[in-house]
Amino acid sequence: MTSYCHLSLSGPLATLEFGTPFHNALPSGVLEQMGAHLEKVSEDPEIRLVLIRSQGEKSFCAGADLSELLSIKEEEEGRRFFFQFARLILAIRNAPQIVISRVQGKAVGGGLGLIAASDLSYATDQAEIRLAELINGIGPFVVGPAIKRKTGLSAFNHLTLNPASWFTASWAMEHGLYNEVFHITEAMDEHIANKIDELSGYSRPALTEIKKMMWEGEPEWDKWLLDRAGTSGRLLLTEEARQALQAIRRK
Repeated sequence: MTSYCHLSLSGPLATLEFGTPFHNALPSGVLEQMGAHLEKVSEDPEIRLVLIRSQGEKSFCAGADLSELLSIKEEEEGRRFFFQFARLILAIRNAPQIVISRVQGKAVGGGLGLIAASDLSYATDQAEIRLAELINGIGPFVVGPAIKRKTGLSAFNHLTLNPASWFTASWAMEHGLYNEVFHITEAMDEHIANKIDELSGYSRPALTEIKKMMWEGEPEWDKWLLDRAGTSGRLLLTEEARQALQAIRRK
């Protein structure tokens, strides 16, 4: 399978689907396409909702593409890579549409950031989560603000400082990352379809203003996330990070 990112439009709904060979881990090219698609959709006055989904059954998103991380040799190159995650989170935040994530499987690191930035997230009970960045010698600097906004500081600390642990979908729902969890994928998809039908009937201006209200009190993230992308890019080149990533790749 080759990596892909596809945007489709159907009435008031835009569906953004991505897929990559290794558990839907995201290389910079796919990240860039996803951010560009969302920025384009945000300018369409007919679109009320955006659905983010990935291919396959077992993994929603494994976060950053580790092979690409290992290929990065310069700090600025690392900053640019991590800023693609920042750009995507900012595009979700700034979109006037309600963004829904469909989480059919496990989510790690940057994948969890996408879920946390979304306005609604629905998952199966197979959709465990993990913040593994510390194992990689880095840290969840770019995705952290979106996750902490949903979970609160204590739960975010718990996730961050237990990078080897998987947390259940029920735990994620209890801490605000999932809105509902379903035993089977078909039930989740039926619920999402019904929710899309419901929300599509509401006023687009009202939905946009509600989204603004939900983000009230949050700081301006543009420069903040850029700075954090620089921190990740710098740590990526440390000996600890290189050794950690090589060890993971050999498994």
